[in-house]
Order: sequence, then structure tokens, then C-alpha cells
Amino acid sequence: IELQDSNQDLIKTIKPDVNKISTGYGLQDLLNDEKINLAQLIVGSQGTLGIITEITLKTMPKPKLTGLLLASFNNLVSAGEAVPKILQLGPSAFELVDKFLIEEVKKQKPEMLAGISPSVSESEITFLIEFDGDDNNEIQENITQSKSLLKDSAVYIEEAYEPDKQSRLWAVRRSAAIIAESAKGAEKALPFIEDTAVNPKYLAEHLKLIYAVMKKYQVQFSVWGHAGNGNLHIQPFLDLSDSKDKEKLFNIANEVYGEVIKLNGVISAEHNDGLMRSPWLKDQFGAPVYELFTKIKNIFDPLNIFNPHKKTDADINFVKAHTRSEYVIEAATST
Repeated sequence: IELQDSNQDLIKTIKPDVNKISTGYGLQDLLNDEKINLAQLIVGSQGTLGIITEITLKTMPKPKLTGLLLASFNNLVSAGEAVPKILQLGPSAFELVDKFLIEEVKKQKPEMLAGISPSVSESEITFLIEFDGDDNNEIQENITQSKSLLKDSAVYIEEAYEPDKQSRLWAVRRSAAIIAESAKGAEKALPFIEDTAVNPKYLAEHLKLIYAVMKKYQVQFSVWGHAGNGNLHIQPFLDLSDSKDKEKLFNIANEVYGEVIKLNGVISAEHNDGLMRSPWLKDQFGAPVYELFTKIKNIFDPLNIFNPHKKTDADINFVKAHTRSEYVIEAATST
């Protein structure tokens, strides 16, 4: 309590311009309560402050009706610029997947694209936009308005109201991570910058940055994620047994994180910091806030036994020394 009270002005400076964050500790959430609610601090702490033994969750009823719109684009900027416009209509889901992922699906699981227009795989990026509720007319009106907003920028648009058709279109997005991680060859889709987020109004700029960095380092990569949150899952394809690729890994991370922070975004929106992202927390929040994180860690865990080397005691040299020399995802098998 004393630490919170004496640092309120500092905590108020923590203002990433995003609606989804799992970076650092959620100190700013503590200021929203009249009493200190430690759940606000423990959630997102990634096991570095203690052990949770029991959780109570609230659930919401599943909407009765949904409508889905698929829209494909050949231009990253026009795609990104469309996001804030669609968000004004209040979609319940707003996802994206890039051309590379769809090409990988065609190679590995072509049956998953059965009935999908060739225009989708030929486009640079595809959005899946869902509206839900109890009023079918309202859902259809939102779909119609979305189509109107996208007609001048999208190269292909398809709508779906039937569950089977929606499921077929959603397969394009839901297969993304599995397909990327099971690609053949020594180069693997590495999840190290795969959780950045910016305000959706900066999504076009963020996408341009990602493509520029990957072009600079001549790296193939895949992108998918949550357009409505400005949250991208970016996985460059690198060979961890190659020392040059290992060097690229950290150079890419440094450049991407630096640009994300300039946009007042976050380096981790939902997957947390872990070993890989923690060394950049001081850059994300600044030295005074980082020092406050360290004090909180020491209060909860003075012996540093809870998930060490994450959040506050991360060291880039330690991370480099413990980076794998290979990255293999074993396919799940049924028994």
C-alpha cells in the first residue's frame, strides 16, 4: 500500500495507447479501485509474484446469431486504414491473416481451403469480421455498412450467415498458427515478436514497419492476429542452428520493439513477456517504472524463486546464452 501511495504520479505515467496489454505489471489497474485488489496485480504477472491456487471466472451467454464478412486486400495501407472505420460498427471479432499463411495452408492442408475463392490466396492480407447479437436485421445492417466502407479498397468480399459457411471461412484464420509452426525445412516460424499491439489507427503504419524490417533482413515471415486490437502475431522464419540467423533474431526484435514503443504500443498484448521480451521492459516503460516493478517483485518474492529471469531480472546475455539451437513443434497424436 505504501509503495502504491508514494508512486501514484509515476504509475499514472504508464499509458500505452492500446486496449490489450500483458507487458510488465498491471500497476495502472490498481489506481482504479478504492481498495487494493491484488488480483489486478497477480493477473498477468506470469507466475513471478506467487502461485494461484483457485480462480473464479464470470462467463457471458453465447450470442444467438452471428454474421461474418471476409474481405481481402492487395494493399497493406488501405487494409490498415479500413480498420478504424469498421471498429465504429462494433464487431465482435476482427481478425487478419496474411498471404504467406494462406499459401502454407494450400501446401500443407489444401482441403481446409475447399470452397474458398482463389482471390483470397492471391491477396496480400485478409480480414474476417464478425457481428453477433439477437437481432438478425441489425447484424445484416452492420455487414452491409461494412461492405460499403470496404468496397473501394478490398479486392474481394464475401459474407456468410449460415454456420457451415462461416466455419469454412473461419478455417482460413484458425489454421494459422498450426500451419506456420509445422512448415518443413530448417527454418521455423519463431514466436519471439509475435505479440505486439498498437492502437488500431496505427495498424497500417505497424504493418508497413514489419514488412520493411523483414525485407531489410531478407527473412520470410507470417502475420496473423487481431486487427480490432491492433495485435499482430508475427513469426519470422529462421534457422536457430545458424549463428547468423540467431543474430538476426535479436536484431529484428530490437528494431520491431523500438518502433512499436515509438507508436506508444506494447511489445506483448496477450502472451506476456517471458524470457524473450523481458529485456525490453525498461525500454517499454522507462527506468523509474522498471525500478518500481523490481521493488514489487522483491516484496512478493525476496528469494527470487517464482519464475526467475522474467519481468524484472531479465538479461539479454542470459537470453542469448539460453536460446535453443533448434525449434521443433511435435504434432499432437491421438491414442
